[in-house]
Amino acid sequence: ILRAFADQDRLEGRGNVALDVTTAGATVNAMKRALNGTAKVQLRDGAVKGINIGEILRKARSAPGSSQQQAAAGENAGGKPQTDFTELSASFTIKNGIAHNEDLDARAPAFRLGGAGDINIPAATLDYVVKASIVATSQGQGGRERDDLAGLTVPVKLSGSFDDLKYQVD
Repeated sequence: ILRAFADQDRLEGRGNVALDVTTAGATVNAMKRALNGTAKVQLRDGAVKGINIGEILRKARSAPGSSQQQAAAGENAGGKPQTDFTELSASFTIKNGIAHNEDLDARAPAFRLGGAGDINIPAATLDYVVKASIVATSQGQGGRERDDLAGLTVPVKLSGSFDDLKYQVD
């Protein structure tokens, strides 16, 4: 759906997507601006493409107490940034092409994600705060990192265009 309607390939996984939306317009852009309704996503064993939250957490861990603002980098084995997850759920209310979310819940082996914010579909931009909670270590179960960082929540502000996403670690 994202590839066809929003010309974006940002999310993959297996699961359910429920849409109850309406729109009208003479062009695709007009239809995007008139989009209204609700959406609910429940996926498993997938990835959010374009950002690697694990890499952001590793960078934040190496510079505690400092604010970072960078391009949303961090690459997977295929050379493109992505955040892998075992489960992801979110619901959206959509008004005039802006999808608002308050209940992101994603689970990965090393962290949990919560979040809230807006996806501006017509402008192809994101204004979102992800709260990543560290639950495991990259050094193995029970390693020193886990003892030092378990339960730590790191807010990450995502903003900008889909093609040039930026993040700022708080």
